[in-house]
Amino acid sequence: MNKVCIKINGHEYNMCGSETKDHMLRIGSFVDEKMQEVMRSNHRLSTAMAAVLTSLNIANELFKKKDELDSIASRIKVPLEDIEAAHTVVEKMGESLDEKQQTIEKLETEISSYDEKLKQYQLQVQQLEQAKQQLLDELQEKEKKVMEAEEIVTDFQNRLYQLQMKVVHLEKEA
Repeated sequence: MNKVCIKINGHEYNMCGSETKDHMLRIGSFVDEKMQEVMRSNHRLSTAMAAVLTSLNIANELFKKKDELDSIASRIKVPLEDIEAAHTVVEKMGESLDEKQQTIEKLETEISSYDEKLKQYQLQVQQLEQAKQQLLDELQEKEKKVMEAEEIVTDFQNRLYQLQMKVVHLEKEA
């Protein structure tokens, strides 16, 4: 609890409150200035009358400020509601963004899995192509051997035919 001594219209008053001393001194000074204004406007007023008129003037200012504040509050009500609505939309968009981020992460995991499978399939294809090439090379080698064997067979058939012709020719001569 703070205590200060303030002077209003030449009289000292002890004031205590939970506000700071500086704040209470400002209030006392404000009231003193308002009371001095009332006293200057009419020198014949008693201190009690000046205090009542000062209180009325301060109350008038307070009510005007309250009306101003109410007016401002009513003018900002719709924008505040709009801000709240926008905040709700932003929250929903954030939730949607989180869901989409989770979907993206899931898809990235699937893509990674498919990439790994693709690499495995590419390796298998490469191995199969190598095996195919090896088989083709072997087939070509065997076809070459078959051709060589066919040439040998043809050569033997030709020799056999020639020998048979010689036998027939020798049998005719004998």
